[in-house]
Amino acid sequence: MKELGLTYEAVHGNGVVPNVDSSVIAPRIHLGGTDENDLVYGQAHVAALLKAAEEAGAAFVYDTAAK
Repeated sequence: MKELGLTYEAVHGNGVVPNVDSSVIAPRIHLGGTDENDLVYGQAHVAALLKAAEEAGAAFVYDTAAK
């Protein structure tokens, strides 16, 4: 994620997740800071991944008739 311009302010331990095998749970959670557009945490991750995907040629369809 660093290559996509994301930085992290803190790393937290992870707790128990109900109904999930503990062997597949990551031992830490990264808490991201803001990006150059002042997006925070998950917003900054989604924006960085969306930008990288679009630059790689991925196409997204937003105007759908989903129910």
